[in-house]
Amino acid sequence: MTLQLNGFTITGQADPKTACNGGPTTFNPATEETAIAVYGQTDVTIRGPGLIRQFRGAGMFANNSVGVTVKDVTVSTNCRSGILVGGGSNHHVIHNVSVRNGNSSFPCGGI
Repeated sequence: MTLQLNGFTITGQADPKTACNGGPTTFNPATEETAIAVYGQTDVTIRGPGLIRQFRGAGMFANNSVGVTVKDVTVSTNCRSGILVGGGSNHHVIHNVSVRNGNSSFPCGGI
């Protein structure tokens, strides 16, 4: 399965300066606002160019998946990581740009 962003921007509900206003105070991926969530999938590709910004969780989260590719995507001003990978194997995260992700409570940051 491939998601082609085609130059589009996906914008969340977070504060455009801090990204975390109204965000969660504890880490619970199942309840956070995330732009793209890939849970338990195989051979998924997220391809830019495109921008994922202002989410109160991660911009993109691949959890317990196999063979996820994220290429040519910009992630900016997300409260958690721009691109977060939790478990699984054989992932390819290449040619991405990560700017101003994370916060003081969850300084996980970019990728």
